[in-house]
Amino acid sequence: MKKTSLLVSLAFLLVVTGEALSFQLNSGETSKVQDRRENSRVAVSAKKPSKGGKVTQTNPFANLVGTWTNQLGSTLNITAVDANTGQITGNYKSPSGAGQTEFPLIGWVNTKAPVQGKDNVTVVSFSVRWGSIGSITTWAGYIRAANNVTTLTAQWFLTRPISDFPWDHILTNQDVFTKN
Repeated sequence: MKKTSLLVSLAFLLVVTGEALSFQLNSGETSKVQDRRENSRVAVSAKKPSKGGKVTQTNPFANLVGTWTNQLGSTLNITAVDANTGQITGNYKSPSGAGQTEFPLIGWVNTKAPVQGKDNVTVVSFSVRWGSIGSITTWAGYIRAANNVTTLTAQWFLTRPISDFPWDHILTNQDVFTKN
């Protein structure tokens, strides 16, 4: 039963990202989960054989890896996602304030089996420490695939150590990243 729940969770993630999942159940029958929005079938294996024929689990969050750009031209580069923990690593480059320097980022991605009749997304958060600038920015939001476009919409909070006013140490706004 736990394997089926895991496969359903993996299928949900791929459906949310606009892809379909094909997997083999213990009984030997093949099952497909289809993206309801686009009625397309893209073969993506939830399991793949490793050397020696042993079946290993692939990373369900691998589609997050890559370069994402927001509306201001900032670049979010996710270099790795740990399938077991959901931990994200990568770097971030902002054309404003920080110049063209890349700064390391760390974060998390999570999902849950879809609930019928509800709006289901993949949730994500990540933070960047802006080195000698002294600030830290944290984003929290969700990933959605629609009309063959995958977006990451997130609220951000920038906390800075030096300000002209006591009430001006935390700034907030929203970014929409599109995967390149």
